[in-house]
Amino acid sequence: MNIESMKIFCDVVQTKSFTKTAQNHYVSQPAVTKQIRLLENDYNAILFNRDERFLTLTEAGEIFYVYAKEILRINEVSFQEIQHKVNQQNQKLVVGASFTIGEYLLPALMSEFKKGKKGIQIDLSIGNTPTILEKLNTNQIDIALVEGVFQIEDYNVFKFAEDRLVPICSYKSQLLKQDNIQLQDIIKEQFIVREKASGMRKIIKKELERHDIEQEQPFMELGSIQAIKSAVEANLGVSFLPEITIQKELEFGALYQIDVDGLNLSRDYWIVQKESRFNKQVVKNFNYFIKGKNFKK
Repeated sequence: MNIESMKIFCDVVQTKSFTKTAQNHYVSQPAVTKQIRLLENDYNAILFNRDERFLTLTEAGEIFYVYAKEILRINEVSFQEIQHKVNQQNQKLVVGASFTIGEYLLPALMSEFKKGKKGIQIDLSIGNTPTILEKLNTNQIDIALVEGVFQIEDYNVFKFAEDRLVPICSYKSQLLKQDNIQLQDIIKEQFIVREKASGMRKIIKKELERHDIEQEQPFMELGSIQAIKSAVEANLGVSFLPEITIQKELEFGALYQIDVDGLNLSRDYWIVQKESRFNKQVVKNFNYFIKGKNFKK
């Protein structure tokens, strides 16, 4: 058994294809099959069900996959730490972050973290929370910073900040002519929101349900916060966006925050890491740095 065999095994699990794995590793398909057979001989167990239409893991394969991923991760950690110490290579930190955190909070934090430190390379991967957590699960990232509510086991989870979703409108909106704006007034406008599966959409829906309000009129769905801000600014409707994402627009008067009593649209920001004795020093340092920040709502 060797590291390359484990890499091939994990790639087969992820691609569900011997052919794609062979292409990824620039080897022939029989070579991939041979590596899997060698692993099965070493463990005296069949790792894949080959008699089905789709390639699936056996029970033994599922057990082995968990350990193989961790062995590969520890191997990579040890390699990077040794290269940094012996050859003075850059320490590499791979951070995964959900959209709001990655686009509006992390850039300044990464700049501050790197200040005065030489030999640190930071790669940032941005996506929705489920995507980022899956990357953490498959060791594509070292640490995840995500938002909202999620279910995850056997990981270290730490709340490092929170933010509010606030209702916003254009300076041209007729709502601003009212003296006392209620939630019922806002929902009469067209809502401009993220896709249905987004965490923000779920929080808004839950808050409306808490007020016994059903949102029936059509939504305008847009794929990014920036697109939503532009649409609201053009007076195409109203939206709820994280406070952290609209500071400049509020300052310059392009958007207006609507004050409504009784709203509870807060959400938590989390650091998520795998349980492990072996983490790169740069990951530990970044973790301590984030936890030591005094984030204000």
